[in-house]
Amino acid sequence: MDIFNKESNSHSDSLSKSDISLDITPKSEEFITIIPDFQANYYNNPHSGSIWLKKITRNLTFNLKYCFNLSLKRLYMITQNSVYLLGKEYKCKPPMKKIYKELKKNIKEIVWVTYRTGIREFEGEKGKVYNSDSGWGCTIRVGQMLLINCLKIHYKIENETISELLKTIEDNMENSPFSLRKLLSTDITKGPGEWFSPSEVSHMIVSVLSNHPLNNFKALVFMDSLILKDRLYSEACNISFEDIRKCCICSGISTSYSYICEVCNKPQLSFKWVNSLLIMLPLMLGVRKIQSNYIDSLKKIFQNKYSVGIIGGKLKSALYLAGIKNNSVIVFDPHYVQDASSSLSDFKRTLDTYFNPSLNTVEIENLESSMTVGFYFRNEEDFIDFSNQVVNEKELNNIIFIKNQTPDYLLDSFSAPDSMIIEFD
Repeated sequence: MDIFNKESNSHSDSLSKSDISLDITPKSEEFITIIPDFQANYYNNPHSGSIWLKKITRNLTFNLKYCFNLSLKRLYMITQNSVYLLGKEYKCKPPMKKIYKELKKNIKEIVWVTYRTGIREFEGEKGKVYNSDSGWGCTIRVGQMLLINCLKIHYKIENETISELLKTIEDNMENSPFSLRKLLSTDITKGPGEWFSPSEVSHMIVSVLSNHPLNNFKALVFMDSLILKDRLYSEACNISFEDIRKCCICSGISTSYSYICEVCNKPQLSFKWVNSLLIMLPLMLGVRKIQSNYIDSLKKIFQNKYSVGIIGGKLKSALYLAGIKNNSVIVFDPHYVQDASSSLSDFKRTLDTYFNPSLNTVEIENLESSMTVGFYFRNEEDFIDFSNQVVNEKELNNIIFIKNQTPDYLLDSFSAPDSMIIEFD
């Protein structure tokens, strides 16, 4: 699988190609050398020993908290109800052994992204230098999980061929398009060492995909729980927003010139849906904790077959919410510090660090109310099916709304004003 255009790669650790080809095109597979710089700083700084000890202690503290986090519970498969994971239902009925085996396998294939240390240094507020995101980067890591697992579905990638996709988030590889550094570079108001909300991270994902576009794949953020069909069809069909607003999209797109719509009085013209879509909806389902009247709606989102997970979590602790079993939400926790790869061979040796050996759950009523839900639509049929579900299922239309046209007050900009950004702290 080759997602890189190799221009002048002299690295000794070359990759073999396989039959799958992605269209992500960084310029190089070279890793950034960080050890010499670290050694120079270490020997020239009289306080290097204490700095090193503080970093080791800090990372150990995070990992101990991760291992003994009593607020999370281990996932137990024993249940008489269905389990939902990234939109897929696992009906727990005989033969149970076969269902459990399939579910366990698929859980272990979900990409897990965590804190990393040994990252090329970057400067934060007041000149503070960071070589790890431990303590502040958890929401960004959860955003990476949502994006990468969505791309895994989009490209139909099996774990045997996933290394090329994982390179796109590798922190020390030159030009990895979705690395921590690239995501941070899209936000001009915040930087390393600062907390990010689920809403802010969803906008970062859209920005980084705009900087590194993929063929036939786009991402959008819709604020206020409102999916705007004219904007969505503009992205899906590669048609300008101005042109799409001149046409009828009440019932989707047509394959030929048709008629003047009696509802909107606009012509129904011929467009072609060419891009699969990741859409993200930042939600606020209460104050701090989820209000009880939203719990069934959130369960319905986990059960929806187009769900690709949620950027959410608990208070001061972002988690990738990937599925649900009864009232227990299946979560992937990024609060574990691992070493960033220093070379291509090192990266290949440590691929298993992107997969979680143990799974946890959190009770749904204990989730933070601020979250961003993700849905993936491969084609127009998927979106129309989803739209019908939103209309017909009260749990969904309790928190998600679909409108044909963007209201006039939103026409000037699709960006969320500062007042709509919810802090995840």
